Amino acid sequence: MATQDTARLLKAYLEAIPDLDALHGLLDENVAFTLFRPNGRTNVGRERILRGLGREFEKFYRRDAFKLEVLTAFGDGESAGSRFTITADTKLAPYHNNYTIIARFSEGKLVEAWEYTDTLSARNQLAPGQ
Repeated sequence: MATQDTARLLKAYLEAIPDLDALHGLLDENVAFTLFRPNGRTNVGRERILRGLGREFEKFYRRDAFKLEVLTAFGDGESAGSRFTITADTKLAPYHNNYTIIARFSEGKLVEAWEYTDTLSARNQLAPGQ
């Protein structure tokens, strides 16, 4: 897989959020997704990941006030990385934060991903004083 192909695939994945139908076609059936944050864990399986993301948009984010901006994306063989921001209205407060993701692709599908966020910034915005 060419270097720019994995960067393009990762950017397409990020820019599809929160469109679950579009995301479905970009994820391998057995995709493994790890969120690095307090109490973070690895979720496995396309349907499980899509259900969890759907819940985020039902219970936390306001879908109509959600913006994910890809700042940079690059690839190397099967792997790609990206830095992006999310700006959104949530049930708790307005939110703007920085993220990075490292992903691995096979046959044009996302098969593994590791996402990192600025958890201190998130806590300060969404639960000030804690």
